[in-house]
Amino acid sequence: MKKKRTTASKLLTALILAGISLLSCGDQTNPNKPSTSGEAQDTSTNTSDSPYDFEYPTFDGLDFGGEDFVIYRWEWGMYREYFEADTQSGDVLNEALWRREQKVYNLLNVNIRYENPDGTNHNLPNRISTQVLNDDHTYDLFLTHCCMNLDQITAEGYLYNFNDLPHIDMTQPYWNQNFQETLSIDGYLPLAFSDYLIPDPDVIFFHKQLLADNDLESPYDLVHNGTWTWDKLIEMAKEVKHDLNGDGVWDMEDQYGFMAELDWQFNGILQSIGDYVVTRDNDGTPIYNPLSDRVVDICKKLDDFLFTTNAAYTWEWQSDYDVNNGYEPPVSFKDGRALFFMVPMNTASDYRGTNVNFGILPFPKYDEAQEDYLSLNWSGLMAVPSNTETQDMTGAVLELLSAEGRATVLPVYYDMILESKISRDEESAKMLDIIFENTVFDFGMTYQVSGELFYLIPRALANKHLTAVTYYEQHIRRANNALEDFLESIENVIANQ
Repeated sequence: MKKKRTTASKLLTALILAGISLLSCGDQTNPNKPSTSGEAQDTSTNTSDSPYDFEYPTFDGLDFGGEDFVIYRWEWGMYREYFEADTQSGDVLNEALWRREQKVYNLLNVNIRYENPDGTNHNLPNRISTQVLNDDHTYDLFLTHCCMNLDQITAEGYLYNFNDLPHIDMTQPYWNQNFQETLSIDGYLPLAFSDYLIPDPDVIFFHKQLLADNDLESPYDLVHNGTWTWDKLIEMAKEVKHDLNGDGVWDMEDQYGFMAELDWQFNGILQSIGDYVVTRDNDGTPIYNPLSDRVVDICKKLDDFLFTTNAAYTWEWQSDYDVNNGYEPPVSFKDGRALFFMVPMNTASDYRGTNVNFGILPFPKYDEAQEDYLSLNWSGLMAVPSNTETQDMTGAVLELLSAEGRATVLPVYYDMILESKISRDEESAKMLDIIFENTVFDFGMTYQVSGELFYLIPRALANKHLTAVTYYEQHIRRANNALEDFLESIENVIANQ
């Protein structure tokens, strides 16, 4: 029996009034989002007093005799610091991770062990293919990139079907339903996303002091009113630009209304305005979306904004400016040199302990008629090698890690975001509710069958000789061929299962 969930914003009000920390649940309208506030608790059953919105899984009679469950991970994004916990250290997030691993040991008699032999993702395809082809069983689970090389290892049949794993209940809210609907192919689900993993959408940071200094309206109110659109962001950004040194040259020494790396972060704009690279036809077959008028329009609008108004500062990717790996951008958001900063959510942790008073917003909508604020999820995924001989253990462990992630780890992670120098108020929590309620996936991104077509928006913006239309026309034929080849390969994989 599902329990009514409490929104993070209401819970934070209670926290402020009571001065205590609680473990809460989120809004019942969101089947994929954990609570956004609370401390880790040790829960193993769902009773009538349980605050959770799911039936806690039971594993009566399962005992795997102290076996190791070995997980391959690497240094990237959320994998860097939000998975592994060796001992109790006093850090609240580490404590939650430790409790999750202890729950697996206590209920299943399985030891969770992480290995990071490569450091980067580049060797992942070789690791998986070698393990399968040599009938090796070193790793029980691989934590993958959000898209790199996933087409290769999927099409070559190296991944086990999650729908065939025992003990997994994909209808539970801790398994992402949007992912299943978007990425499954004729019942074959080679990858999975659950609350064992931490969502990592791109978002918009806004500098609260710069907003106040320019007497601008609250972006929070705009989001709630449904008027937070790209037109509104551009309008506000123009109000803030300032040639600080008066030299007439707009460079990294000046003040801007918007800043962003002109690269992959711009990809998520496509989904944020309600478009997708790949959709489904009436028979459920993946097909490419035709280029819509709204995509053409948003590209024209952003091109004008980024390159003619002096209100925006963008830069090409450079390792020294890679905020996704902890580096500082060329224009200092911390020093109030930009009102809006388009950035991965995981970088919020970089501002803990600083004096920056900033808020988090979802990507703007295309227009006010658009219903939801949509956020493309860039988090990594799970993959089980196709030669696994431990289906029972793998299914039970992943089910428990996912349930316990929802119950303990993700609430603490979201609370950690709110405990940075963002003001801990109802509005901060409500924005997280909106963002995490509406994270989405795209077949064309995850399986990378679209190739360069996936990068339509950033590539069309970065190249003065291209428009959205010409870029689409250059790449759609090759993308169609790649999609056809991929689907044919999957048919063979399914036939040989």
